Amino acid sequence: MNDLKTYADKHHFKVYFSYPSLDYAVYSSNVVATLNRVNRDFNQQMKIKQLDGPSDMIFADSLFYDTEYHLTPDGKKICTKKLLDRMRAEKIVQ
Repeated sequence: MNDLKTYADKHHFKVYFSYPSLDYAVYSSNVVATLNRVNRDFNQQMKIKQLDGPSDMIFADSLFYDTEYHLTPDGKKICTKKLLDRMRAEKIVQ
């Protein structure tokens, strides 16, 4: 991912990182330790600006449908709003 950041800088565009949507049922299991380790490593090694952490992108089971990765239409709206709010706070978008 650092190579992507280098490429972006060279070509004058910006790259940001946001965690994927996480199903509460999956997140609340033993996945927590792994995600925290990944997040710690990301913060130590990556040059890309991180917009959120794993716990920021946890959503209720009811907002997912066929797998823990696919949000329902309502879930997509909530997730998009959360991401846009964060981008506005960082002054990435207006």
